[in-house]
Amino acid sequence: MTAISMTPRLQIDGAVLRPWALTDAETLVTGWSDPDVAAWNSVPSTPTVALATRWIAGVHDRAANRQSIDWVIQSHDTNGVVGEVGLSGFSDAHRGALIGYWLLPAGRGHGSATAAVSAVTKWAHQTLSLDTIVARCNTSNTASQQVAARAGYRHERSDPTGHQLWISRTRES
Repeated sequence: MTAISMTPRLQIDGAVLRPWALTDAETLVTGWSDPDVAAWNSVPSTPTVALATRWIAGVHDRAANRQSIDWVIQSHDTNGVVGEVGLSGFSDAHRGALIGYWLLPAGRGHGSATAAVSAVTKWAHQTLSLDTIVARCNTSNTASQQVAARAGYRHERSDPTGHQLWISRTRES
């Protein structure tokens, strides 16, 4: 699989996807502390700026080692961070990855998550030559399911824990 030396900036409607910066630490704590984000995502039990700074400091190494590639969603309207989208769980055997995303309240309801997921999916299929990208959605998280559907993912099945697997493929299997 293609190595990642740098997380690229991607333009989407109304926002830009860019790498996390140390100056985003407080915003990351806000995201981790948001009840809706915490309900559906793995977040630290006690989010702190120090922990967020440490996590952000490792973003480039995680991308270079193909552990994860993470972007902030920065709104053109407010010039502020309104969410995150990222790839993780890379599989050489399946030429695939997982995609995850979350939005702060200010970013919800504007199509930012759908645009971000669509852009990262297209980039990953084309640039990383990934065949399969999976959005793993809790059955109660209808907003996440709607984002996946609007971004062109298809609900194919559920995993053993009951999470819905929404999948984007470069070709039909």
